[in-house]
Amino acid sequence: MNKWKDNDIQFPRLIAEIEAAGGFTEELLKDLKASMDLETADILHVVDRAQSTFDEIMNPKPIRKLKKVIVSIEILMEANDDVSGRSLHQIEDECLDGGWSYQMSEDESVIIEGDKAIEEACGKQATDPAFFFMDWDCAGEDE
Repeated sequence: MNKWKDNDIQFPRLIAEIEAAGGFTEELLKDLKASMDLETADILHVVDRAQSTFDEIMNPKPIRKLKKVIVSIEILMEANDDVSGRSLHQIEDECLDGGWSYQMSEDESVIIEGDKAIEEACGKQATDPAFFFMDWDCAGEDE
C-alpha cells in the first residue's frame, strides 16, 4: 500500500505534526475536552501515543533473528557402553578423551525471524529470549 494512503501511518503523523507545530493550544484542548468528553490529560495521552506510534514508524526496530541448527552426532562405542542418562558434556568428554569415536554433521539450519517466532522457539527449549537479546522487552510483538 502507498504510504500516503495508509491510515495507520498518516493519522499518527497528522497528530504528531500538529503537536510539533504547537497546534494543541489551551483553547483547542478546552474545545476538545468539551467535544470529546475527556480530561485534558487523556487528550494529551492520545497525542503522546500518536507521537510514539509515528516515531516507531519512522525508526523501526530491526527484525531480530536467531539461527536454529540441528546437528547429528554418530558415535561408535563398545557394545556395553550407553549414552542414556549422560549429559551432552559427558558424551563430549568420552569422545574427546578417546573412549568413543564420533562424527558430527549439520543436518538442518534455519533462520528464525521476528519476536513471535523467536519466543515460540525459545519456549520449546524453556529458554528466555533475553538469553540472546539483552534488550528483550517486547515478547510477542512482531515487526
